[in-house]
Amino acid sequence: MKSPTLAVVERILHTLDYEIGLQPRATFREVRVGRRTFLVPDQLWRVDPPDCFAPLTIDDDGRRRDVQLRHREGRVEAYAWLLTHGDETQLFEHVDGALLVDVWPDVVPLLPAQLRKLWGALVFHAAEGWADDYLIASLRTARPPKVSARARARAIKRLAEYGLSVDEIRAVLRRQ
Repeated sequence: MKSPTLAVVERILHTLDYEIGLQPRATFREVRVGRRTFLVPDQLWRVDPPDCFAPLTIDDDGRRRDVQLRHREGRVEAYAWLLTHGDETQLFEHVDGALLVDVWPDVVPLLPAQLRKLWGALVFHAAEGWADDYLIASLRTARPPKVSARARARAIKRLAEYGLSVDEIRAVLRRQ
């Protein structure tokens, strides 16, 4: 039996209204903090809709309940629980990188400090494309645009909400 070529596979998938795509593969490492062990990936990933909005059943000390991920409030609660208690399968099935970036400021207060820092670095890395575009644009002009003290304070507050440490915030501000 002969295996189909990539071109044949692409044509077959095209007739079924699918495309071949590449997705980065996230891998997890266990991080021990005190008596607890948390799973932390090396990068964020995307979950296909509608899978990323499927309800999540949470088991808190024998009490099972469903959390709706299609609502922002439900995603905040579910993501905080998943990042703290979830296994690899649960994380891969429910945590969408873009949606995590969106709800991160609301998830941060619900996480242990060490976990906030570990995942916060991933969230910031995923969302920092805006900073790179801004920096490139400012390098094309003779002088970078002036930033008001109020805008700088808002940026510092936002970076702190993403879980960055003081040193990480200083490093970001130095790049501007």
